Amino acid sequence: MDPVVFSIAERTHLVFQDRAMGKTIAELKQDDLVPSPFGETYGGDFSLRFPTLGDRAKIDAVLKRELRKAGYATLEDASISIHNQEYAFAVVEVLAEKDGKPTWFDKAKLFSDEDQLAVIEVGMAFNEAIESKKKETFGDLKAALCVESPDVLWLRIHYNLLPTDARLLAMTEIEAALEVERSLFMQDKPLLRCQSCQTETFRERCPACGSTEFGAATDDELLLRLQAGEEIDLTEHFGGVKEFK
Repeated sequence: MDPVVFSIAERTHLVFQDRAMGKTIAELKQDDLVPSPFGETYGGDFSLRFPTLGDRAKIDAVLKRELRKAGYATLEDASISIHNQEYAFAVVEVLAEKDGKPTWFDKAKLFSDEDQLAVIEVGMAFNEAIESKKKETFGDLKAALCVESPDVLWLRIHYNLLPTDARLLAMTEIEAALEVERSLFMQDKPLLRCQSCQTETFRERCPACGSTEFGAATDDELLLRLQAGEEIDLTEHFGGVKEFK
Protein backbone atom coordinates (compact mmCIF):
# COMPACT_ATOMS: atom_id res chain seq x y z
CA MET A 1 0.00 0.00 0.00
CA ASP A 2 1.22 3.50 -0.83
CA PRO A 3 2.71 5.51 2.04
CA VAL A 4 0.65 8.12 3.87
CA VAL A 5 2.02 11.54 2.86
CA PHE A 6 0.95 14.80 4.51
CA SER A 7 2.15 18.19 5.73
CA ILE A 8 0.91 20.50 8.49
CA ALA A 9 2.21 23.79 7.04
CA GLU A 10 -1.21 24.84 5.72
CA ARG A 11 -3.18 23.41 8.62
CA THR A 12 -4.54 25.83 11.20
CA HIS A 13 -4.28 25.65 14.95
CA LEU A 14 -7.16 23.82 16.57
CA VAL A 15 -6.14 24.71 20.11
CA PHE A 16 -7.17 27.40 22.57
CA GLN A 17 -10.78 26.25 22.17
CA ASP A 18 -11.37 26.49 25.91
CA ARG A 19 -10.06 30.06 25.96
CA ALA A 20 -12.01 30.98 22.82
CA MET A 21 -15.35 29.52 23.91
CA GLY A 22 -18.19 32.04 23.75
CA LYS A 23 -16.11 34.96 22.45
CA THR A 24 -16.90 37.08 19.42
CA ILE A 25 -14.55 37.34 16.43
CA ALA A 26 -13.56 40.84 17.59
CA GLU A 27 -12.71 39.52 21.05
CA LEU A 28 -10.72 36.65 19.55
CA LYS A 29 -8.69 39.08 17.44
CA GLN A 30 -8.08 41.27 20.46
CA ASP A 31 -6.81 38.25 22.41
CA ASP A 32 -4.79 37.03 19.40
CA LEU A 33 -6.69 33.73 19.33
CA VAL A 34 -7.64 33.67 15.65
CA PRO A 35 -6.50 30.35 14.10
CA SER A 36 -3.56 30.74 11.71
CA PRO A 37 -1.55 28.28 9.61
CA PHE A 38 1.53 26.67 11.14
CA GLY A 39 3.54 27.96 8.16
CA GLU A 40 6.88 27.04 6.67
CA THR A 41 8.58 26.82 10.06
CA TYR A 42 6.77 23.51 10.30
CA GLY A 43 6.77 22.77 6.58
CA GLY A 44 7.89 19.67 4.72
CA ASP A 45 6.19 16.35 4.06
CA PHE A 46 5.83 13.37 6.34
CA SER A 47 5.92 10.03 4.52
CA LEU A 48 4.70 7.21 6.76
CA ARG A 49 3.83 3.67 5.75
CA PHE A 50 0.24 2.55 6.27
CA PRO A 51 0.29 0.80 9.66
CA THR A 52 -0.15 -2.94 9.99
CA LEU A 53 -1.78 -4.35 13.11
CA GLY A 54 1.71 -5.17 14.31
CA ASP A 55 2.71 -1.54 13.79
CA ARG A 56 -0.26 -0.44 15.90
CA ALA A 57 1.01 -2.59 18.74
CA LYS A 58 4.51 -1.12 18.36
CA ILE A 59 3.14 2.44 18.43
CA ASP A 60 1.27 1.65 21.63
CA ALA A 61 4.42 0.15 23.18
CA VAL A 62 6.56 3.18 22.25
CA LEU A 63 3.91 5.54 23.62
CA LYS A 64 3.81 3.70 26.95
CA ARG A 65 7.62 3.60 27.08
CA GLU A 66 7.97 7.35 26.56
CA LEU A 67 5.26 8.20 29.08
CA ARG A 68 6.94 5.97 31.68
CA LYS A 69 10.26 7.72 30.99
CA ALA A 70 8.48 11.03 31.60
CA GLY A 71 7.29 9.82 35.00
CA TYR A 72 3.74 8.72 34.21
CA ALA A 73 2.76 5.34 35.64
CA THR A 74 -0.19 4.85 33.25
CA LEU A 75 -1.57 6.43 30.11
CA GLU A 76 -4.37 7.95 32.17
CA ASP A 77 -1.91 9.86 34.36
CA ALA A 78 -0.70 12.02 31.46
CA SER A 79 -2.61 15.09 30.29
CA ILE A 80 -4.31 14.93 26.90
CA SER A 81 -1.74 17.27 25.37
CA ILE A 82 1.21 15.19 26.64
CA HIS A 83 -0.47 11.97 25.51
CA ASN A 84 -1.15 13.37 22.01
CA GLN A 85 2.37 14.77 21.77
CA GLU A 86 3.98 11.42 22.59
CA TYR A 87 1.54 9.62 20.30
CA ALA A 88 2.76 11.73 17.37
CA PHE A 89 6.40 10.99 18.17
CA ALA A 90 5.61 7.26 18.48
CA VAL A 91 3.80 7.18 15.13
CA VAL A 92 6.72 8.80 13.31
CA GLU A 93 9.30 6.63 15.09
CA VAL A 94 7.55 3.42 14.05
CA LEU A 95 6.23 4.32 10.60
CA ALA A 96 8.56 6.88 9.01
CA GLU A 97 9.96 5.88 5.63
CA LYS A 98 13.58 6.76 4.76
CA ASP A 99 13.82 10.56 4.93
CA GLY A 100 10.15 10.43 5.83
CA LYS A 101 10.04 13.37 8.22
CA PRO A 102 10.96 17.07 8.03
CA THR A 103 14.15 18.20 9.77
CA TRP A 104 12.22 20.29 12.32
CA PHE A 105 10.54 17.15 13.70
CA ASP A 106 13.32 16.31 16.14
CA LYS A 107 12.43 15.67 19.75
CA ALA A 108 15.90 16.72 20.89
CA LYS A 109 15.50 20.21 19.37
CA LEU A 110 12.00 21.03 20.56
CA PHE A 111 10.14 22.54 22.73
CA SER A 112 8.43 25.83 22.73
CA ASP A 113 4.67 25.89 23.22
CA GLU A 114 4.32 26.38 19.48
CA ASP A 115 6.49 23.33 18.84
CA GLN A 116 4.24 21.20 21.01
CA LEU A 117 1.15 22.33 19.11
CA ALA A 118 2.84 21.44 15.83
CA VAL A 119 3.80 17.97 17.08
CA ILE A 120 0.25 17.31 18.26
CA GLU A 121 -1.01 18.45 14.86
CA VAL A 122 1.19 15.82 13.19
CA GLY A 123 -0.68 13.09 15.08
CA MET A 124 -4.02 14.58 14.12
CA ALA A 125 -3.02 14.93 10.46
CA PHE A 126 -1.84 11.29 10.41
CA ASN A 127 -5.14 10.03 11.83
CA GLU A 128 -7.09 12.04 9.26
CA ALA A 129 -4.89 10.75 6.44
CA ILE A 130 -5.53 7.16 7.54
CA GLU A 131 -9.29 7.72 7.57
CA SER A 132 -9.04 9.24 4.11
CA LYS A 133 -7.17 6.16 2.86
CA LYS A 134 -9.91 3.93 4.24
CA LYS A 135 -12.62 5.94 2.53
CA GLU A 136 -10.75 5.80 -0.76
CA THR A 137 -10.84 2.02 -0.51
CA PHE A 138 -14.37 1.42 0.75
CA GLY A 139 -16.33 4.63 0.17
CA ASP A 140 -17.77 6.74 2.98
CA LEU A 141 -20.26 4.19 4.23
CA LYS A 142 -17.86 1.28 4.16
CA ALA A 143 -15.09 3.11 6.04
CA ALA A 144 -16.52 1.60 9.21
CA LEU A 145 -15.37 -1.81 7.97
CA CYS A 146 -11.88 -0.81 9.08
CA VAL A 147 -12.60 -0.81 12.79
CA GLU A 148 -9.69 -2.83 14.11
CA SER A 149 -10.85 -4.79 17.15
CA PRO A 150 -14.02 -6.59 15.89
CA ASP A 151 -12.41 -7.74 12.64
CA VAL A 152 -9.21 -8.90 14.29
CA LEU A 153 -11.14 -10.74 17.00
CA TRP A 154 -13.31 -12.41 14.34
CA LEU A 155 -10.26 -13.56 12.39
CA ARG A 156 -8.50 -14.85 15.51
CA ILE A 157 -11.55 -16.93 16.50
CA HIS A 158 -12.33 -18.12 12.97
CA TYR A 159 -8.76 -19.22 12.19
CA ASN A 160 -7.78 -20.07 15.79
CA LEU A 161 -4.88 -17.62 15.78
CA LEU A 162 -2.78 -16.31 18.63
CA PRO A 163 -2.63 -12.51 19.08
CA THR A 164 1.05 -12.70 18.14
CA ASP A 165 0.47 -14.62 14.88
CA ALA A 166 2.81 -13.07 12.29
CA ARG A 167 0.23 -13.30 9.50
CA LEU A 168 -2.27 -11.34 11.55
CA LEU A 169 0.20 -8.70 12.66
CA ALA A 170 1.32 -8.15 9.06
CA MET A 171 -2.22 -7.20 7.96
CA THR A 172 -3.51 -3.65 7.74
CA GLU A 173 -6.95 -2.76 9.12
CA ILE A 174 -8.30 -2.66 5.57
CA GLU A 175 -6.91 -6.11 4.78
CA ALA A 176 -8.44 -7.52 7.98
CA ALA A 177 -11.86 -6.12 7.06
CA LEU A 178 -11.63 -7.56 3.55
CA GLU A 179 -10.53 -10.94 4.90
CA VAL A 180 -13.65 -11.13 7.10
CA GLU A 181 -15.85 -10.47 4.05
CA ARG A 182 -13.89 -12.95 1.91
CA SER A 183 -14.22 -15.68 4.54
CA LEU A 184 -17.96 -15.17 4.80
CA PHE A 185 -18.25 -15.26 1.00
CA MET A 186 -16.39 -18.59 0.93
CA GLN A 187 -18.95 -19.93 3.42
CA ASP A 188 -21.68 -19.15 0.85
CA LYS A 189 -23.17 -16.43 3.02
CA PRO A 190 -25.63 -14.29 1.04
CA LEU A 191 -24.64 -10.80 -0.03
CA LEU A 192 -27.02 -8.46 1.79
CA ARG A 193 -27.85 -4.77 1.57
CA CYS A 194 -28.50 -2.86 4.79
CA GLN A 195 -31.98 -1.34 4.74
CA SER A 196 -30.78 1.62 6.81
CA CYS A 197 -27.66 2.79 4.95
CA GLN A 198 -27.53 0.58 1.81
CA THR A 199 -24.09 -0.86 2.63
CA GLU A 200 -23.54 -4.29 1.07
CA THR A 201 -21.93 -6.96 3.24
CA PHE A 202 -21.82 -10.69 3.92
CA ARG A 203 -22.11 -10.04 7.67
CA GLU A 204 -25.19 -10.46 9.87
CA ARG A 205 -24.72 -6.97 11.31
CA CYS A 206 -24.06 -3.95 9.11
CA PRO A 207 -20.43 -2.84 9.59
CA ALA A 208 -21.30 0.77 8.72
CA CYS A 209 -24.29 1.48 10.98
CA GLY A 210 -24.78 -1.63 13.14
CA SER A 211 -28.26 -2.44 11.83
CA THR A 212 -29.46 -6.04 11.53
CA GLU A 213 -32.25 -5.18 9.08
CA PHE A 214 -31.24 -6.42 5.64
CA GLY A 215 -32.68 -7.01 2.21
CA ALA A 216 -31.17 -9.14 -0.53
CA ALA A 217 -28.47 -7.25 -2.42
CA THR A 218 -29.84 -8.41 -5.79
CA ASP A 219 -32.95 -10.13 -7.09
CA ASP A 220 -30.73 -13.06 -8.13
CA GLU A 221 -29.59 -13.41 -4.55
CA LEU A 222 -33.20 -13.33 -3.40
CA LEU A 223 -33.98 -16.17 -5.82
CA LEU A 224 -31.11 -18.23 -4.43
CA ARG A 225 -32.39 -17.74 -0.89
CA LEU A 226 -35.89 -18.84 -1.92
CA GLN A 227 -34.48 -21.91 -3.67
CA ALA A 228 -32.60 -22.77 -0.48
CA GLY A 229 -35.93 -22.94 1.35
CA GLU A 230 -35.67 -19.67 3.28
CA GLU A 231 -39.03 -18.14 4.16
CA ILE A 232 -39.06 -14.56 2.90
CA ASP A 233 -41.90 -12.05 3.06
CA LEU A 234 -41.92 -10.95 -0.57
CA THR A 235 -44.58 -8.33 0.07
CA GLU A 236 -42.29 -6.65 2.57
CA HIS A 237 -39.23 -7.09 0.37
CA PHE A 238 -40.78 -5.44 -2.67
CA GLY A 239 -42.59 -2.77 -0.69
CA GLY A 240 -46.09 -4.13 -1.44
CA VAL A 241 -47.64 -6.06 -4.33
CA LYS A 242 -49.64 -4.18 -6.93
CA GLU A 243 -53.07 -5.52 -7.90
CA PHE A 244 -53.54 -5.85 -11.65
CA LYS A 245 -57.04 -5.71 -13.11
